[in-house]
Amino acid sequence: MLILSSEVPSVIKITVISLTSVTLVFLRGEEEAIAWGNDVFDMEKMKERALVEKREGKKTEAQLEMK
Repeated sequence: MLILSSEVPSVIKITVISLTSVTLVFLRGEEEAIAWGNDVFDMEKMKERALVEKREGKKTEAQLEMK
């Protein structure tokens, strides 16, 4: 299992948890994953997507942008 955290200044914390080939991305304080994927992903694109979804108040899952 790999756990990777990345801070986006004063906005959100993204935690990536990789279990075998599935990756879940959680926003700070949220219990549901805001994104998921089963391949390598681009962390910068994930940060952008997380910021947009947080701003729009979305809580649904979104497939990651694959490299």
